[in-house]
Amino acid sequence: MNPFWQHGLAMHQTPSGPTAGPTALGDLPEEKARYHEASTAYERTNGFDILILDDSRFDQSRIIRDCQKTGLPVRSWTAVDIPEFESALDERAYDVVFIDYLLPHGNGLHAQRIVQNHPMNFGAAIVMISSEMRTDVAVASMKKDSLDCLDKDALSIDKLRE
Repeated sequence: MNPFWQHGLAMHQTPSGPTAGPTALGDLPEEKARYHEASTAYERTNGFDILILDDSRFDQSRIIRDCQKTGLPVRSWTAVDIPEFESALDERAYDVVFIDYLLPHGNGLHAQRIVQNHPMNFGAAIVMISSEMRTDVAVASMKKDSLDCLDKDALSIDKLRE
């Protein structure tokens, strides 16, 4: 594996030996292009891409409305279960992923691991949410590097801006 691809460099063979030089994103294999997409997502200037995993369409809509009220440019995608969530993760790199802890099949900690091990979304900020946030869940999620753990009723415009 070429260690230079992570830095936008590729090794080029010349008569005097290999040299490092810039490469275009289109020259990268698909896996490396996905890594590049994920590692540079923060550089996008057209707003924040968020993904919401919640089995309640009402709660999804409320989170989207609250995000839009922050005044920040936000584009949102939603998923109601783990399979739909995994498909959404494969489509693009997200800046923030909201994960409901209580899911019909699985839980938010499992979904958090999926994001953190995903080749394109491992760097996304994760916010664990729940209608009844338990202390043990919040501690476990924070130990696994979630950005925050919030009770759905505690979501506010100011909290989302943070």
